[in-house]
Amino acid sequence: MTLKRVETPFIDITTTKALDEDDHETHRGTLAPVASKVLMKILYAARVGRFDLLRPVCWLATKVTKWSVTCDVALHRLVSYINSTLDVACYGWVGDKWEDLQLVIYADANWGEKPDFHSTSGALLCLTGKNTFFPLAAMSKKQTSVSHSTPEAEIVAADMAIRSIGVPSLTLWDNILGRGVRKLEAIFKEDNAAAIRVLETGRNPTMRHMQRTQGIFYHGYANASSEKSSRSSIALLYRCRPIFSPNIIQIS
Repeated sequence: MTLKRVETPFIDITTTKALDEDDHETHRGTLAPVASKVLMKILYAARVGRFDLLRPVCWLATKVTKWSVTCDVALHRLVSYINSTLDVACYGWVGDKWEDLQLVIYADANWGEKPDFHSTSGALLCLTGKNTFFPLAAMSKKQTSVSHSTPEAEIVAADMAIRSIGVPSLTLWDNILGRGVRKLEAIFKEDNAAAIRVLETGRNPTMRHMQRTQGIFYHGYANASSEKSSRSSIALLYRCRPIFSPNIIQIS
């Protein structure tokens, strides 16, 4: 198959044809034997400097054991997108002293993604300063249960971002910057006002079911980010513009 120029790495998986071919026993894909090898090579580049490839690669990785003809089409589309965007690169710059730098964590999520209505969480970790913006890591992960509202999906994304890449990076960067007992502060930025309010207060009366479905992360975060806490290493939330679009993870 020839590689065509495409604008996005995604196919429309909600079409009737795609859903019919999702039965991997009847419509087993031709690329099934080599799918893992191809995806892992793309994932390596995606994690280093092509964060826009994380979501399509991670989605296809969930299909490796049930690879269908639809997956063949999706992988071809992904490779076509890579071939169409060879000039795309991840850039970062540092123009401040080490003591003037801080970590910033961005998180976002879509809601009710078809066909199974599981949202996808996106996260980006950056080293920032007055004259500094250096992307360090990004994640794209499908949520394990269905979120009933956008704020719920955003809270789950915040949990993933802070727990998976935010907190683990604090100790590393404290050692790199040599600040001793002075902790490097991480600022978490969120674009959903309702989610911010829940995370600030630790109270969520309209989503009590989350204690059974998505956990009780926001209680711990509210305590950790409280101004009364002397051990706080995650700053209070800041409202920001969305940096993740609903369909693709990319640096704005």
